Amino acid sequence: MRITAKCKIAVDVMLDIAGHTEKGYAISLPVVSKGLGVSRSYLELIFSKLKAAGLISSHRGPGGGYSLAKNLRDISVKDIIDATIDPQARVSGLSAQLWIALEAHMQNQMSQITLDQILASTPIKIDPTLETLGAKLARAQERKQSVKISPKIPTKKGRQALGPNSVFSFGKFILQK
Repeated sequence: MRITAKCKIAVDVMLDIAGHTEKGYAISLPVVSKGLGVSRSYLELIFSKLKAAGLISSHRGPGGGYSLAKNLRDISVKDIIDATIDPQARVSGLSAQLWIALEAHMQNQMSQITLDQILASTPIKIDPTLETLGAKLARAQERKQSVKISPKIPTKKGRQALGPNSVFSFGKFILQK
């Protein structure tokens, strides 16, 4: 097994996603690219492999991006490496058994290290734009819940309207009665 730069970046990506997911945010590809200093096109390759392995999921729309598809405790370093490592040729020669045994030992060790263990000792900086977006979405949700519909709908001239002026208003008007 050869741990490549792609594997190391994938672990960093997963830590970044895990830190944001734990705080309730999804993180976008451009934010990860900027934070890690890695090109978007290279990250797209890594993200597609992680998504295909079922480790991350994507979300569209405002506040969208990527988040963990599994619990932190259920994702090991071995899972991340297995998802991103390129197939290797089999070892042969007189020392083949030594290298096979070492690889098995290394995989066993990696399977015991989970994202939550690494995240506990790694400070993840939440992107400030995500914090403001999260606050805006929360305020919009609060406003949506606090809007009350009055049964009397006044017009501009102060007269009472005969009824609602849209299908949505009509549905709300019916629910009020």
